[in-house]
Amino acid sequence: MNERLKIIRKSLQPKKITQEKFGEMLGVSKDVISNIEIGRVVPTDAFINLICLKFGVNEKWLRTGEGEMFTAPNDDPMDEVQKQYNLTDLERKVIEVYLKCSSEQRQATLDFIDKISTQIRVFKEEGTLPTIPEPTLNAMSQMLSQTFLQTASINELNNLIDEITRIRDYRERESTALPLSESCAAKSKAKT
Repeated sequence: MNERLKIIRKSLQPKKITQEKFGEMLGVSKDVISNIEIGRVVPTDAFINLICLKFGVNEKWLRTGEGEMFTAPNDDPMDEVQKQYNLTDLERKVIEVYLKCSSEQRQATLDFIDKISTQIRVFKEEGTLPTIPEPTLNAMSQMLSQTFLQTASINELNNLIDEITRIRDYRERESTALPLSESCAAKSKAKT
């Protein structure tokens, strides 16, 4: 495999990509590339998958030398990702939409997910996390995913979470307040 990795590196455009540049492209150091190319280190499966996805390399060829070096140009790398991680069609679509977002939209998505996880943590700490039946939870998850796929702006989803939080806070305040009749009676006693 070490020689095949070197062949991949040297076949990339522009010609004669250095080990250092190749390493940068893959998020590793020149030393890692060098050690793999001379056979001192065996690359991990994750590293092999990264090379195949990033450069369109045929994994079977990289591992064994059999078949064509590159996958056919019309192959969709998401097909391989979906297969490798056993993704549903909806999960695949969510990932594809996420990857097509601008960096600002991706950050807004991460902020949204962080808000949800923070709210769940708060519910758990307060002991107010409702028990939601599995079918309902699945339906809510499906609805949220569809909303994500159809929304023009992640900010709309952030606003939705903010509104849900405001409603929850309002309901909590209202449930701890005295009922109007008790409140009036208490004020009446205080005056006498």
